[in-house]
Amino acid sequence: MATIWINIEKRLIGPLIIRRQVEPNGQLYDTERILMVSDWYNVVARRKLSSWYLSTNNPDGIEPIPDAVVVNGKFSQSLFVTTSNATRIRFRIINAAAFSMFTVSIDGLPLHIIELDQTAVVSCTVSSFSINAAQRVSFYVNLNEFNDTFVPPDLLPIKSVYIRFRADVEMYPVDIRNYIAPYATQYLPYPIFCNPLYLATLSFAPSDYPQAEQLHSTSYLKRDVVSVPASGWAKIRFLVNNPGVWLLNCQIDCHMDAGLILALIVGPKQLVAQGYTVTVNQLSFC
Repeated sequence: MATIWINIEKRLIGPLIIRRQVEPNGQLYDTERILMVSDWYNVVARRKLSSWYLSTNNPDGIEPIPDAVVVNGKFSQSLFVTTSNATRIRFRIINAAAFSMFTVSIDGLPLHIIELDQTAVVSCTVSSFSINAAQRVSFYVNLNEFNDTFVPPDLLPIKSVYIRFRADVEMYPVDIRNYIAPYATQYLPYPIFCNPLYLATLSFAPSDYPQAEQLHSTSYLKRDVVSVPASGWAKIRFLVNNPGVWLLNCQIDCHMDAGLILALIVGPKQLVAQGYTVTVNQLSFC
C-alpha cells in the first residue's frame, strides 16, 4: 500500500497507487478520491528562473510565486468532488509542484490523516495540514461530522469595555496624504516548522543547538520526503552497503544550478581497492 507519483522529465506525470489485499485503515472510509496538486507558471521555466530565481538580485533563493494552482491537470476556481452518496471519503493529496507548498483544509470538517507518503499511520485528526513538493498525505472525512456552527474551544469570548473620555473635537489639517506604510515583502521564513519532527530516525528543527543524539529509534515516522526549514538542520540514518559515489539531488536543473546537490562517497577504501582513482577535476570540487 503506497501513494506514489511518477514524473518522467516533461512528458508524463501522474499518480501511482499500490494496494494491498487488505488495506491498512481501509475500514475507516467507503470510497476515495485522488487530488494531484501542482503549481502553474504562465511563462516558460527557463525565462522565469533565469530572470528571478537564479538572479544575483535574489541572494536568499526566494522561489517564484506561481500564477495558478492546478488540480489533476486542470485549473478551476470552483473545484468540487462527487462522493457517490458515500459519507466517509478518503482523499489522497499528492503535491506534484515544482516549488510550492500547499495548506489543505475543508471548512466545517475535521481531517483524519491515515497515511504519510508510503506509510500508514494511526488516524490523527487535524483541522489543516501543510504539504510540500513531492510529499503525499492521505486523510478521510466523515460528512456526518460537518458542523457549520463550529467555534474553536480555545477561542476567548468577546469582552466589551466602555471608556468615557473627553476629546477635543477640533480637527487640525496635516500635510501627509498616505498614513499607511506601503506593502513590504515578508522575507522571514513562514513559521510552519516551529517544532521538531521525527521520521525514520531522522529529526530536524530550526534550533541553533539541536539535540542531534536524542533520536526516537523505536517510535518514528517513516517518510521519503522531508522539508528542512530555513537555517534548520536534518539528521538521517540509512543503510550504507553499496560502495560508490552517489548524488543527492533533484531532477529539476535549476535546483542543481542553485547548489542543491550533494555527493555521498560510500566505502572509499573499497573503491580504492577496486582500482578507482580521483582525478584533478574531481578534487577541485572537494
